[in-house]
Parts: sequence; C-alpha cells; structure tokens
Amino acid sequence: MKSLVKKLFIDKIREPGLSIVNQLSEAGLDVFTEEGILKEIPVVGIGFSMFSLQLKVREAFFISKLEKFFTEVGTIDDKFKNEFLDKCQVDKEYEKNIGEYILVVLERLDQEKKAIALGKIFKAYVQGNISVKQMNAYSYSLEKIDFNNIDVLQSFYSSNGIIEQESINVFLATGLISIYFGEQSISMRSSRRIGYSTNSFGEEFLKTIGLFENFYIY
Repeated sequence: MKSLVKKLFIDKIREPGLSIVNQLSEAGLDVFTEEGILKEIPVVGIGFSMFSLQLKVREAFFISKLEKFFTEVGTIDDKFKNEFLDKCQVDKEYEKNIGEYILVVLERLDQEKKAIALGKIFKAYVQGNISVKQMNAYSYSLEKIDFNNIDVLQSFYSSNGIIEQESINVFLATGLISIYFGEQSISMRSSRRIGYSTNSFGEEFLKTIGLFENFYIY
C-alpha cells in the first residue's frame, strides 16, 4: 500500500480535500479487504483471520494518521504550497525523498495526535519557517515523546523550569530540555546541584507544533 500512497502524496497536497480512502479505492485498492497485501500472505484458517484483523487495524490506524496529517497540510498558504509543488515537479528525486520520509515517520508514530503535530512541522518546512534539518530533528523528538505528556513540557516552559520528575528522561534524551550542574553550599561544604532548563530547541519545537505561548529561555 505504501508505494501507492507515495504516488498519491503530491496529489493529496495539491487537493487536500480529497479523501485518502477514496483515492486508494479509485486506484484499485480496498484497504479494508483481503485483497492486495493480504492475499499474498501464506496464513490459513483462524491464523489468517487473526493476522488479517491485525493488519486491518494497523492499516486503519495508518490511514487515520494520514488523514489527520493532510488536514493540517491543507492549511498551507497557497503561495508556499505551489512553490513546493513546482519544486517537486522539477526535482523528482526530491519529491520521492520527501514523500518517503513523511510516510516512514507517520508509520512510526504511535499516537494520532502526533500526526497533527507532524502536519504542523511539515507545514512550517514548506512555508520556509524551518529547515529540512530542523524538520528532521523535530520529527524525531515528536516520535520519541509521549504526546499525552506534552502539557508537562508546555508547563515547564512557562513555569520557570519546574517539571515532573518522571517526564525528565525522555525530554532530556530528545533535546527538548537541558541539564545543568551548579554549586550549592550545604553546612559549609560545597556540593553539585543538578538542574533542568529550557532551551531554544524545545522552544522552537513547541512553537512549530502550535503550542508556543510567549515562553522565555531562562
């Protein structure tokens, strides 16, 4: 299915109102039947039924993420969208690479809300607000975090660096917050103090996915 979706990627950007499911159906693939990829799998009996169900659920989830991603992409300013489409028309290698990249990231996302955020990241890239390097970095961070805890990161950037302890590691690992070591005096003896701080990467990440509210770097 993914090779087919790649072919439809630019068409969907050109006309975001089109349904992914309708496009796939018009191309001759019913993603919710046992045709296409399912008929080639050598599984029989109840094993086939269970495996078929798992694939259908996985495909349904993937298509749902596609729809959410393209809903956000549909808000790209026409000027920038046309410039992007023109570039894809001229440079087919670029078109192929960008389409494959987005599909691979979408497939790895484990929460539907992340697909909306990825759409915002892609939109920022197309509109020239971020570079391809930044798009890659933000997409990686998005993939690794639990989006249900994104409000924790928001609060951290708006509350002088206060953060829940259980959320620290993943935000540190993805570069969304920083760690620093300071000195503090305890009973006349000096000791190391670990602290956490906001940084420009995390601020720009939140800004790009639409969660920036006049945060400041401390």
